[in-house]
Amino acid sequence: MPYNKTMSEPWYPAPFLGPVFEPGVEPVIATGYKYHPAEIALHGVESHKAIDFDAPRGTKILAPADGYYVATYGEFALTNEDGSPKTLSLEGALKGNPRNTDLKAPAGKGEFPIFFGSYVIQGWHGKGRYTQFAHVDWVNPKIPFYKSVELKDEQDKPTGDLAFSPVLRAVVSEYRKPSVAVKLKAGEVIGELGMTGCGWGQRCMKFAKIGKDGRPDFRGMDYTYYTEPHLHFMTFGKRVPRSRKPSAIWDPFGLYGQYDGGYPQAVKDWGNKLEGAKHNPLWL
Repeated sequence: MPYNKTMSEPWYPAPFLGPVFEPGVEPVIATGYKYHPAEIALHGVESHKAIDFDAPRGTKILAPADGYYVATYGEFALTNEDGSPKTLSLEGALKGNPRNTDLKAPAGKGEFPIFFGSYVIQGWHGKGRYTQFAHVDWVNPKIPFYKSVELKDEQDKPTGDLAFSPVLRAVVSEYRKPSVAVKLKAGEVIGELGMTGCGWGQRCMKFAKIGKDGRPDFRGMDYTYYTEPHLHFMTFGKRVPRSRKPSAIWDPFGLYGQYDGGYPQAVKDWGNKLEGAKHNPLWL
C-alpha cells in the first residue's frame, strides 16, 4: 500500500501495519474513530477510538506486524444513570442503528439486559506501538491467555462482571519475557472474528467452551449479540506531546471521523492519505 513517508506530525509512528485479513477479504468499515450518535444511543458508550471492520464470524485475523501478543476477556453489565440494568429490544436495536443486519436476538419478546466487553488480543510492536483486536471468537493457542478478574460488590458478592487481566497494561519489559507474551510474525493467524462481549439477554461468556487453561472458545457457539459481528481494531502508543493522557490512540487512517466520515472502503486504498487527514495512514 502506498504512503507518503513525510509525517505531518513527528510524534506519529511511521506506517507499520500490514494486512489484518487474508487476501480476498474486503471488510466493510462500519464505524470510525468516533462513534456516530446512533451508536452511542444504542449502547450508551461514548468513546470508540478504533475502527470496526464488519465481516462474517469466523473470518481469520492476521497479525498486521511482528510483535509480542497476549489475550484476555472482559464483559460488564451496562447500566443506566440510576444504576438499573440497561435493556434493549429487537425493535430498539434496529431503530438505534439501521445498519445492523446480522443481529442475534434472544428468544422471546420485550427488553433484554445488555453487556459490553470483549475477547481481546493485544500486540506490542516495539517503538511504543501497540495494537488491539476485540470481539474475537477464538485466539490462536500460541498466544498466552490471561484469565478475567471477577468483580465483587460491597458485600463481597460476585457481580458477574469480568474485568480484563492487568496484562493489557503490562510494561514493555514484561512483554519481552517469553513467559508473558509470544512473539509472532506479521501474517500469522492470531484469531477469528466474532461479536463476543456484546451479550444480550445472557452474557457471551456463558456460551463459551472453556479449555483447561481457562481459555474460552466461542466457535460454533450460539450466543446472542446486539450489533454486527466485527473486528474492533485499535492502534495506540507513546504519549502525545502536550497531552496529559498516558497514551496516544492513533486512527490508522488519519481521519478521526465517524462511521460515515469517508473512510476508504477498499483495502487497496487504506495506505492512501485522505484529503484533510491529520496525519498519514499507518498502513504499509
